[in-house]
Amino acid sequence: MNILFRTFYEYCQDSTFLHFQNDFAKKIYDSLIQSYKKAEGEVKIVENMCNAIHDTTYNNGKLSFLAKKIHGNASNVSFHYPYKNEIMKKELADMIIISIATRKSIIIFEKVAFVQNKKETGINKQSWKIDQEQLYLLQNFPTFDGAMGLMNGMKDVVFSNYSENLGTYGLFQSPGEMILINALNIFRLQQKDTVRLNDIRKFAHNSIISNYNFLPFEYHFFEEMMYRFHKYGLYSQNLPFMNNKIISYNIYDFVRNWTLFNIGEIVSVNEDKLCNDLYNFNRAIMSKLKQENSNFFNFEFGNGDFSDNFLNVNGKNVLLTHLNLDKE
Repeated sequence: MNILFRTFYEYCQDSTFLHFQNDFAKKIYDSLIQSYKKAEGEVKIVENMCNAIHDTTYNNGKLSFLAKKIHGNASNVSFHYPYKNEIMKKELADMIIISIATRKSIIIFEKVAFVQNKKETGINKQSWKIDQEQLYLLQNFPTFDGAMGLMNGMKDVVFSNYSENLGTYGLFQSPGEMILINALNIFRLQQKDTVRLNDIRKFAHNSIISNYNFLPFEYHFFEEMMYRFHKYGLYSQNLPFMNNKIISYNIYDFVRNWTLFNIGEIVSVNEDKLCNDLYNFNRAIMSKLKQENSNFFNFEFGNGDFSDNFLNVNGKNVLLTHLNLDKE
């Protein structure tokens, strides 16, 4: 873990990396703006964004990005919805963001986030209508069963959400923008079943939920951090990387948070599973992607404990970034 921290620390001081982040954001903006000019729908917008992200690399491939759609039926899950005392069937999400770091071809750190994408609605195109049952799922992650496609036949699935950042919304808006915000704050900001852009703009955000209680370090490394990282606010554990940012206000913000591993719930650290079902889920996703993108997976990720049904992952857009710490 120490080398992972040092790598991100060096990236934050490297103007070349900052240029890369800005260029990367511009590629995504160009895609979104073109989609809006063509009046394309939500599905096509996401597909074009994935095409813009796919095969992006930095530092001779030390940091690389894969963005693909796993085709198939929508992936629905069933769960108890207490407000109606009914079993609901809803899509888990339509996009998945995975961030992994490897050392000696082994995953030493990984995160995941589920994203439900929404294109703006309303007369002024500055609001988003929210399905309340799906919001309940993405905010709370109650125990659920696989109902169709993803994890079909799986029972009593539980996902941790200590970061409050596992379930998120990607809010698209004209002329080509995206806000990524966690489900909890969608719940807080909505009026009835609608979230408005003006309310998001007024949202005072300075909250970061630290990951560091989950991260093992040698004692001498804390001494080094005290000396080298203090300007990033070490004493409050508010470093600009490997944290949990609950909102990215625009594509620049999203790219910076994603490339610094600030998005999503921690899945494993040094091969230690923090949530067994999330761990299995990530391996099902990577197993599916590896079938057509074997060159990207130059590392081991194991099979997890999933059944054959767990491999029925489909109908999802997956954004996967890999930081290979073996590369100089």
